[in-house]
Amino acid sequence: MSPNPFPTPHADPTIPAEKNPLLKTGPGYSFRSDWVSSPIRQGLHSDQTLFDRKSPHFSAFTVPAGGTILPPMDWYYEKDNQQNGPVPVEDLLALLESREISRDTLVWRDGLDGWQPLHAAGVLMAETGEEMAVCAYSGAVRPKSEMIPYGDRWVLPEHRDAFVQSLMSGTQSEGSTGNLVPDDYTVPIGACFSRGWQSLTADFWPNIGASAIVFGIYFALSSIPYLGSLAGFIQVPIYGGLYWYFLLKVRGQRPEISAVFYGFSQPFLQLFLLGLVVMLIVLAAMIPGGVAFGVGIALTNNASTEIAGGVLVGLGILLFLIPAMYLQVAWMFAPQLCIDRKLDFWPAMLTSMRTVNKHWFLCFLFSLVAGLLVLAGILALCLGIFIAAPWIFLSLTHLYEHIYGRQRAEDILST
Repeated sequence: MSPNPFPTPHADPTIPAEKNPLLKTGPGYSFRSDWVSSPIRQGLHSDQTLFDRKSPHFSAFTVPAGGTILPPMDWYYEKDNQQNGPVPVEDLLALLESREISRDTLVWRDGLDGWQPLHAAGVLMAETGEEMAVCAYSGAVRPKSEMIPYGDRWVLPEHRDAFVQSLMSGTQSEGSTGNLVPDDYTVPIGACFSRGWQSLTADFWPNIGASAIVFGIYFALSSIPYLGSLAGFIQVPIYGGLYWYFLLKVRGQRPEISAVFYGFSQPFLQLFLLGLVVMLIVLAAMIPGGVAFGVGIALTNNASTEIAGGVLVGLGILLFLIPAMYLQVAWMFAPQLCIDRKLDFWPAMLTSMRTVNKHWFLCFLFSLVAGLLVLAGILALCLGIFIAAPWIFLSLTHLYEHIYGRQRAEDILST
């Protein structure tokens, strides 16, 4: 949806700002005629955008090589799946500070290769050349040097404790799922697996070690005579700790290795019930397919009913696989919602299903790619699974943050 490039007029810096129709003045705007020769200008690269924070909103001018000042660059932005603009940068930042758009809103202007999130598009730049950031708790715009990083978000020091508390506890009441389901979202399969790989390799051995501990526990329990079959009932709490460990990693924290056992602490009951109920529902959904398959096999033993038996066998396979695939994909985010948002198992299942149903096929393709990675890991003398598995977990975590991350920030800002 990229707009057509538009010409950018050049302003003559020798003309006073109040007489130059290309330069806005008045309330909310200010013009620094000394920018061209100032030490600030000399220390900046060409086409550096400068902001004057003395006014209620930023005032921006682009200073290319040669000393020519450009007027404020017009921007386009995406909202409700619609392209809006052009608007000057001051109006764009006013929308940001009023929370009508967010730091993740896609923006574009002439000169950019394509649409980019606002926080990555060079909009937030102080007149000193220092990059600005939006406080994820208050919405205030400040230099990054005055803020604390939290993953890819920034928080003012005075809001840090409140932000972390809200982030960890969630602001959504248990049992309620309505506003947790996003209105719409994308499923960037390639980007998520690419980010997952970057996260894996950025801290390779700790990630591999955490995964090995979790998988080792599961396989050790599974190998216990007579009790091994019970390991499946606690599979979700076992893997839940790894989800939590990687979720903290993706958010820029450095969790202790003990985080991989988080599934056996406060969320254990809900994760256990989640695994149990999902297993029972999936098995119940596959019963018709199993019955049709069994009847079909019986009919194929008789020459007069062999054709009908073959049809029933094929139908049984479809009825066996389709419900299982649909439900497993539909509930792919339920463990993270139990752990991260502290939802009970049933609201977590409903929230995940309502979310995935908006783009079920794309989520299925994501799961299919994950399955192919597992297969490739098994074929690589089974050793590849120790790389493929954490890669998949991290990629799914990035997808979860991509879908629910903006909603989580909105929840926190509303508290």
